[in-house]
Amino acid sequence: MGSASRLRRIAWLSVALIIAGPGVGAASDPLEGFIDPSDGQFDVSDYLLNKRGFLLNPIVITEPAIGYGGGATLLFFHGDEDDSAREEGEPLGLPPSISFALGAGTETKSWLAGGGHFGSFREDSIRYLGAAGYGSFNIDFYVGSRDIGYGLDGFFVLQELQFRVAESDFFLGGRYVFSRLESEIDFGISVPDFIPTEFDFDSSGFAPIVRYDSRNNIFTPSDGLEVELSPLIYREELGSDRSYEIVSAKTRIYRQVHERVVLAARVDAELSFDGTPFFALPAISARGVPATRYQNEYAVSSEFQGRWRVWERWSLIGFVGLGWSGGDIDALESSEFVPSGGGGFRYLLARLLGLHMGMDFAGSEDEFVFYFQIGTGWQ
Repeated sequence: MGSASRLRRIAWLSVALIIAGPGVGAASDPLEGFIDPSDGQFDVSDYLLNKRGFLLNPIVITEPAIGYGGGATLLFFHGDEDDSAREEGEPLGLPPSISFALGAGTETKSWLAGGGHFGSFREDSIRYLGAAGYGSFNIDFYVGSRDIGYGLDGFFVLQELQFRVAESDFFLGGRYVFSRLESEIDFGISVPDFIPTEFDFDSSGFAPIVRYDSRNNIFTPSDGLEVELSPLIYREELGSDRSYEIVSAKTRIYRQVHERVVLAARVDAELSFDGTPFFALPAISARGVPATRYQNEYAVSSEFQGRWRVWERWSLIGFVGLGWSGGDIDALESSEFVPSGGGGFRYLLARLLGLHMGMDFAGSEDEFVFYFQIGTGWQ
């Protein structure tokens, strides 16, 4: 065995031990079950789907809004016993059900712990997502060029249910969100429509969902279209301390233009209305852009991405983005155009799931950050 092959085997053995834990060491060959017979490459499909294993995804936080830190997400894949494609060694035709838990913390003493479940039922005619968590966040809010620190402590609950319309790619459903937050803030300046001192705030809202999803994979699509419209309506009648609305729309397009090249684009837009608390205002969301740096009454975020498979299961990623935020809140900038961009790499970690994992390195005029990614890097 050549030195390059030995180094590659040692690297994949390290990954296998991280994924599977101490129990792997009991096998005669620690990599047994982690090699895909179709191409001889390292693969965790059999471990996740047949052996009911856990996938540990490290989290490295470089987000300027909350500081540097880290954590981990633990994923458990519920295999479908009736999926014949899996038994024949072919990629799954339906999304798997996944349970997850996560924990993370940063240098600013911000932290989050939570978990949830995504379920796909009746041949993907019903989709369910439930999540809950508790956290404490020390965040910068920007008023013009001035950043003001504040803290939020509390918990959140999310429940979402969608139903496929007949045999089409359309889904109809609803989303319920609830959060209870505590904070103490002293801005030191007058900020209209904002909460200036200590407060407890309950948000409770419901959003009807209209969704179109023709993606060929939920993790790292290579073809298809995803569009979603969801006006989130918070009402005192539902238990919210304030009535307000935030309308969200998102679009993702994926197209395989060559057997090795996939192009993709996304556009996200959010519009808030009177009464929206400052911490819930829309913000530009793109890799390389600080999460709360550009908030206002509305925000539009776009990214364009290319993925090029350069060798076996390895791919290179390149992306550029443009964000825009604006509104009539006097204390904030009237409008902002923010470019961003970067690159990274992916490895096809689980062929039957179509699951890629890797890293992205991104920057904007404000920051340079990096991310561990599962899938495309888009939520």
